[in-house]
Amino acid sequence: MTARTMLAILVLWALTASWAVAGPVNATLGRAVQPTNVLWLARSLTAGWHTFETRSLSAGGDTVLYVIGGGAQIARNDDRTVDSTTYGARSSRIYCSVPTPGWYYLLVRAYSNTTAGTCDVYIDGTLATSGSRFGGHIVTTGWDPGDRFQIAHYNSASYNATDTVLYAFSANGNYVGRNDDGGCNLTSRLQMSYAETTGQILIAKYGLTPPTALDQVRFVINPLSKGDTDADNVANALETWQGTNVGVADSDNDGLADDWEIFGLVTPYGDEDLPAYGASPVLKDLFVEMDYMARSTGGNLAPQAASVQRVVTAFWNHGIALHVDQGQLGSRSSRGGQVGDWRIPFEPGCPLATTAHTPKDNVYSYWSDSVWFAPSRRHLFLYQFMGSSHNALGGGSTGCASNSFTVAGDLSGAGQCTANLVNMWTGILGNVTKESGTIMHESGHNLNIWHGGSDSRNYKPNFTSTMNYLYQLRAPSPSGNPNYSDVALPNLDESALREPNGIEPTPVDDHVYNIIRNNIGAVDVRSPTYPLAFDWNRSGAVNTIGNVAADINTDGIQTVLTGNNDWATVRAGAPSGRSRRPGGTAVRQAFRSAGAAAADRSRAW
Repeated sequence: MTARTMLAILVLWALTASWAVAGPVNATLGRAVQPTNVLWLARSLTAGWHTFETRSLSAGGDTVLYVIGGGAQIARNDDRTVDSTTYGARSSRIYCSVPTPGWYYLLVRAYSNTTAGTCDVYIDGTLATSGSRFGGHIVTTGWDPGDRFQIAHYNSASYNATDTVLYAFSANGNYVGRNDDGGCNLTSRLQMSYAETTGQILIAKYGLTPPTALDQVRFVINPLSKGDTDADNVANALETWQGTNVGVADSDNDGLADDWEIFGLVTPYGDEDLPAYGASPVLKDLFVEMDYMARSTGGNLAPQAASVQRVVTAFWNHGIALHVDQGQLGSRSSRGGQVGDWRIPFEPGCPLATTAHTPKDNVYSYWSDSVWFAPSRRHLFLYQFMGSSHNALGGGSTGCASNSFTVAGDLSGAGQCTANLVNMWTGILGNVTKESGTIMHESGHNLNIWHGGSDSRNYKPNFTSTMNYLYQLRAPSPSGNPNYSDVALPNLDESALREPNGIEPTPVDDHVYNIIRNNIGAVDVRSPTYPLAFDWNRSGAVNTIGNVAADINTDGIQTVLTGNNDWATVRAGAPSGRSRRPGGTAVRQAFRSAGAAAADRSRAW
């Protein structure tokens, strides 16, 4: 099983806690829907009287026919009365006058969810289309001014990013309105301007390509007229239904607003379909786009799938869904999995350079190029580049991270975005433990954790984390799996160390013990009497009488070494440098305004 397949399974499993994958979820607020085709036919007509008909309906079919001009209904017919014996009583016929010459639309839908089929359409006695599908999934519901009906995609690992259209009809069946691409990534968003007690919303698949089971989408009623306390475009009632916080715009505190994770994000730079990527408003999500450098001998520097999976699993085990885009999230070219030219040396060192070059010889050159990393992602994704080495002959530093990239014209402003480099040409390529440890180590810097946890003091014996150089390439467990620290171990005062106590409160495993003692050149002094003991002063025995002084992190000084709970820091909020959190920030308002401006996009009119 690949890393991306496993990730998709994990995320889908998590999402089922609040979103059903099939069948009705809640008849009032949402359900999983299989959209089917309706016929939406544009025709240029002269002013005056015209005849519009459906004929040759398939067995069980029942059409409703509309003539629409300027966004308003001109005429409607359900069951024809003229020539019903010839063409069938459930076919439709309209004879009406259009007021002015111009473009008009014919809408052919099914009368109910069980009467879809195919038909021919005639205009003024001439065949316009033959064997066209008509249907649409109908939901009967009321609404008030300001309420929205919205479509969201399911996880793209299992479902298509279906192009939808929403139609609204009054209680007597008259056409009220339509929206094609008002939502994210070809989904629909229809906002109502008047009250209706028992109207109909019809969900259709755009075009005439036959629907499949993979086209299922999430249909959501968003009753904003009833209140939206946190102003996040998700109604209080909808938040209560799905388990999010009505008073907090980012309920899971992952830096991604609830409405982005439910409906996706529309920006001037393109759409980011977060629900299709697997995001959840009730589970912390972290997105990473990973690109690679080509190898001089062929292939590229992509890490092994098992390496990525180890990192994904570490995050999942701590309540965070890590989504690593290696080309599977979205369909445009500026997504993960792209391969840049071989270049060595690559990147001058740390900190990462902040000037783009041609040819590309640093991470910023890729990060700032919209062909490689879409501007719409700069508040949503960490960017990770798998490069060669700082050094012309390879070796050296295994990576570097930056929390202060900016680019002109971006919505982010200063210091909003993050990226990191993994130098694969330093002896780590091909080794799962080293690859996964370095990927997680460099990403950790973007998550506000350092070589000493809360500080940069390295090689601490009491800091059992992949962020510590002791464990980056050797792992903090014998399994070889990377991990951040789960607990802040007690401080160690290098001027007053108690050797029998070792690293309290419990014994470390042999793997960790040997890494620590070998780093300082000590022997194993553990015994049944002193199971925690360390030979801190390298005397060859346990000093049981008093304290000893020793430089046990080999930095040339004696000080107090603090422990750290890395995962508490990671879970506390969004990655460093990305002010993605909602709540009135300039970036959120910029994205919200962009989304509002794009909400009226439609192929019609």
